[in-house]
Amino acid sequence: LLVGHGRILTMYDIGKKRLLRKAENKRVVPNRICTLQVYGERVFVSDIQEGIHVVIYHAEQNLFFVTANESIPRWVTSTALVDFSTVAGGDKFGNLFVVRLPPEANRAVEDNPSAGSVREGDFTLDHRLTQEVSFHAGSM
Repeated sequence: LLVGHGRILTMYDIGKKRLLRKAENKRVVPNRICTLQVYGERVFVSDIQEGIHVVIYHAEQNLFFVTANESIPRWVTSTALVDFSTVAGGDKFGNLFVVRLPPEANRAVEDNPSAGSVREGDFTLDHRLTQEVSFHAGSM
């Protein structure tokens, strides 16, 4: 079970009588987690005010690493996975967008999830999501 509450991302496992906290990152996003989309070990976390962040779960260490984020701040309301490195979303102003982790960043993250990433707090990352499509629904 993966839970986002406030700024905290927590993974729980099933014990004999209760849920057990398996992994936790106390500062995944700057403000508040809005949506979670999971694809394998990747978690696409949208912040209520700062856009989408890519978080990798490292199973051997039981840690979450924030590996990429958006350079454009957005007030995200919903997201949907398109493929392994692409997310579509919408914000509260009626904008629809598609962002993708670039291929070179994708390879770097696959080779070493903790390289160029942060565990908690600092949000200056080496990798940025690129905007593929942006469309305002009110312009139709």
